[in-house]
Amino acid sequence: MMSYIRLHGGDVLPGTVQSQTEEYLFNGITLRTVHVVNPPLIIYAAFISVSADGIRFFVTPPNGPKPGDTDGMKTSTFLSRYHAQLAVNAAGFSPVDDIEGAPRSVYGLAVSSNKLYENSRTLPALVVYSNRSVVIGKPPFTNGRIMHAASGQYLILERGVTTGTNTDRHPRTAAGITVDGKTLILMVIDGRRDESKGATLYETALWLQSFGAYNALAFDGGGSTTMVVENTNGQPRVINTPVHGMAAGTERVVGNHFGVFAKPRTAGKK
Repeated sequence: MMSYIRLHGGDVLPGTVQSQTEEYLFNGITLRTVHVVNPPLIIYAAFISVSADGIRFFVTPPNGPKPGDTDGMKTSTFLSRYHAQLAVNAAGFSPVDDIEGAPRSVYGLAVSSNKLYENSRTLPALVVYSNRSVVIGKPPFTNGRIMHAASGQYLILERGVTTGTNTDRHPRTAAGITVDGKTLILMVIDGRRDESKGATLYETALWLQSFGAYNALAFDGGGSTTMVVENTNGQPRVINTPVHGMAAGTERVVGNHFGVFAKPRTAGKK
């Protein structure tokens, strides 16, 4: 076991790292799995090289003339339907039910393939511009043509300083970007079970900071928290253990997702 060192600003990560592994998933995408004790946590962090060959991003598209903004679907369904290689749940939404294909209203700024279907002047967002640059921050976003955007509920890391104050432990989905903008980190933390109790927003920010994030936000969490990757046979593999309805291993139908397209991994790399 090893304890984490003091972070920028004097913050110290709670708990002790029991094990840490890395898996080279696709060209430009590496998955890190961290098991922590005291408190028990299981953390999955996908490191995405923004400029790597083949890397593209995608947000759930609008549902056209139907009610609401999008058609609800599980994160694994989203990955399969749009042939992404990695996906997480993203913005908050309503209503929560188990019907895939039923309309959902999405909270915050929502843009898919340059189509704006929800706007927000308050909520933070993960924004992908047409020049492929990625930013995480507060509106307004005026640095160029927005291709994709998904809002978070809270900005938890701003210019390297933690801003998350919520002290409740829940499953978390979050995103961070490094100071140079070259690496996007998509992270989920399991919760609501003995093996992983969940994290506070402050702890979520600290973990992203320890992974190198400079700005970060928290997406919808709780029973929505899900990370999925494409398996070697082209099928979705749910990486974490979702807890929709307090049932471990049950995915929630959500209204907004953030996906990543990538090319197969390069031979010889790990």
